[in-house]
Amino acid sequence: MPESMAVAYDHLRAFWDADPETWGFWARWYDGMLRGAPLDWELQRAVALIDDSVWKEGPEAVAAKISEIEDQLLAERVPQAEEMLFDPKTAQFETRPITVEASELVETTLRQVGFARDVAAKGNCGLNEYSLSYLYIEHTLTDCRDDPNAIEQNLSIARQDIVAGLADGTYTPDGRLDALTNVLERGALDMRANHPEVARTWAARSEQVLRELDTEQREVIAQGAVEIARTGILKATLAAETELDAAAVGSGKTEVAAPALKRLASRVSRMRVLMRAQEVIARIDGHPAYQLTQIVLTVGALLSAILALF
Repeated sequence: MPESMAVAYDHLRAFWDADPETWGFWARWYDGMLRGAPLDWELQRAVALIDDSVWKEGPEAVAAKISEIEDQLLAERVPQAEEMLFDPKTAQFETRPITVEASELVETTLRQVGFARDVAAKGNCGLNEYSLSYLYIEHTLTDCRDDPNAIEQNLSIARQDIVAGLADGTYTPDGRLDALTNVLERGALDMRANHPEVARTWAARSEQVLRELDTEQREVIAQGAVEIARTGILKATLAAETELDAAAVGSGKTEVAAPALKRLASRVSRMRVLMRAQEVIARIDGHPAYQLTQIVLTVGALLSAILALF
């Protein structure tokens, strides 16, 4: 890089680094382009489709929306058969296992999708029997009930069609369409996390990414996980498991690090989703033992390190 450009780039990096919450994504995006290792195309596409109204609100609003997109993408790629919960009494996070029979999961998911689809189609959102998402859902309900992988993939495609259609005007914003989008998203996630056949398929898809960690990445992620575990914001069992996962990630043993990182990534991404709720932030901020700003920065830094892998 010519010296004049290097100086300009140094100034730009200094500007980004001064406010990582606002500019962190753009720093990673630019660095990826320079190194010939661009960020995940699905992430870039989702950012490009952010509604114009958000862009007009300014950099902070865009950064908040990008953060939501990143958290959701990460949660989709590393699903876990558990819930992340926030206990307002203790102002701590904890997990709870989800147990469900595979056949029961499929039928419950399809019933919810069919109902939400029918409700949305009765509105004025543009969804009708000729819409791509409608056709995918109909095909799933009639022809794919015994194929869990096809169900997961079809629900994901239907959801992406709605998201893209809202961005380009094919669909009109409507509460019932939002409800359908949420049901499709939840259904796909539940299938990935809880149905053994789909879970195996998704493990194969994500395993290679999780195996390509270098030593520096391992150390950064492990240290971030330890810091979160020791903030006091996690209940005892979750804190202990987080420190164990940190040790596994830092061990250098790929076969140990991969499942530990998968669990860690899923939990931290869902933790940050919960931390967007004002009541959660208020409860943490009001707790005398916690430093809210430090907790938010620590969680954000760890997620940024993990997202760089995807």
